[in-house]
Amino acid sequence: MFRIMIKKRVLVMLIFLALLLQFVSAEIKIEKKAVVDAVVPEANQPAVYDLKITNLGENDNFQIYSLVGVSLYPNNSFTILTGETKEVEVKLYPEQAVLRNPGTFNFVYKVKGEKAGITEDVMLIRIINLKDALDINSYGIELDSDSAKVYVKNLVSMPFPEIVASFHSSFFDFSKTFSINGYETKEFDVSLDKGKIRDLLAGEYIITTDVEAYNAKARIENTFRYAEKEFVQTQESSKNYIVYTSSRVDKINQGNLPSIAQVQISKNIISRLFTTFNIEPSRVDRKGFVVNYIFQKEIKPGEIFTVKAVTSWFYPIILIAALIIIALLVKAYTSTYLILRKRTTFVKTKGGEFALKISVDAKARKFVEKITVVDKIPALMKLHEKFIITPDRIDERNRRLEWGIDSLQPGEERVFSYIIYSKVAPIGKFELPESTAVFERDGKMHETDSNKVFFMNEPRKKEFE
Repeated sequence: MFRIMIKKRVLVMLIFLALLLQFVSAEIKIEKKAVVDAVVPEANQPAVYDLKITNLGENDNFQIYSLVGVSLYPNNSFTILTGETKEVEVKLYPEQAVLRNPGTFNFVYKVKGEKAGITEDVMLIRIINLKDALDINSYGIELDSDSAKVYVKNLVSMPFPEIVASFHSSFFDFSKTFSINGYETKEFDVSLDKGKIRDLLAGEYIITTDVEAYNAKARIENTFRYAEKEFVQTQESSKNYIVYTSSRVDKINQGNLPSIAQVQISKNIISRLFTTFNIEPSRVDRKGFVVNYIFQKEIKPGEIFTVKAVTSWFYPIILIAALIIIALLVKAYTSTYLILRKRTTFVKTKGGEFALKISVDAKARKFVEKITVVDKIPALMKLHEKFIITPDRIDERNRRLEWGIDSLQPGEERVFSYIIYSKVAPIGKFELPESTAVFERDGKMHETDSNKVFFMNEPRKKEFE
């Protein structure tokens, strides 16, 4: 083991002495600088180095070349005088065998002088495909962003005088033609269509770029982030009409994440009976006289969750009105002490005159006294002399008939009839005057009217022989 360590040390010292002797004995000094150390196989462009060669010996002619996979230009000889430093731009064209293997390639090149002999050195070339030479992406996009910023970063020292690029993503589509220097970064602002991106979810999105440079084409893909933001907007509206009210609640997902939208509508125990919804509630909570309807739904970005409530008072109003009318009728009926009912029928006569029999029924519901029943004879009609009960008073001037009754017991009924006629038969529908009764009940005067009576007379059809 000890002997092996000694041999290694001796070998290192020998190598160091050989290099030192070569440096001391060298008649030229070489300084190199990489101008373009990257080669894109598809572009057919060379790597470029700047060399500074200083002649430390006699005037001499020199030539630069390599024997390992690279062609160097210029490949002709040039003269450097004693003590002179000459700058030479060297272009390096890797052979196809080298270009087929992307990565870092170190090769030995030689500077040969006719007098100074051969001096060797090493150059480095990076073989990189076009799609790996450029980094193309977009900075993160916020929900409220009006524009996106897309960048193109040149990852190599090789310049691109003209790049035609088409950028595609869910947020934008645009094209640009531009140039870019080695290791330079260029940025482009592109406006966003908020209507287009409103329905997009937060997360990672792909940007695909088709580039063309030096007649070479490549497709570059990368991902950028659409930042998360949760925001549900609420819009409420209501309309009040005479017989119904309507309300509407809209939950709009203005964010870029799925969100739970919740709507609560409260009704009292009466109004809830006449309220309908456009959808079924998720649950119903009752607290005293208040009933809370809760609606829930998960809505996507850009989606609207709508809840409509309609409270119709039409049927309750109709029901209440009917009850009021019935109550009034019942009250009117129960508070009526005397009921008058008037009827009419047609009467045939020997002379062919138009005649009607009028009957007025007076029926007591409770005890009444000092009753006077009054009826009027219609215009153009005459009173027939035949009566069932002769009127107590006939007022021909005012065309009035009056019957007097001392009293009526509850349930007792009297009927007064008379006949009216006319030589000219009226044609059409006619209404007879209402009968009226005036009576006394518990020392107070009351009045009541009969029902309305109509009759219709149609013209007789003539017979033709």
